[in-house]
Amino acid sequence: MNQYLYPWHDSHGHNKIGVINAKSFSNCIDKLSEQLIDKYDDLEDNGDFEDLIKQLSEKYDVHIGDIYDINEF
Repeated sequence: MNQYLYPWHDSHGHNKIGVINAKSFSNCIDKLSEQLIDKYDDLEDNGDFEDLIKQLSEKYDVHIGDIYDINEF
């Protein structure tokens, strides 16, 4: 398992670094997508992560940054 990090920010000034344990980068994307869809009810899951992030930004003013494998650091 690898650990992946991603920055998260919202319009209320909340910032954090999220961590996801996954077998691969694509597995990380799947897990993050699932978490976001569970948390924000009206996001449409069409299988496109970039579209999901765009919806999150437009509907909730929540922004997800680039995802990095912690081993890159």
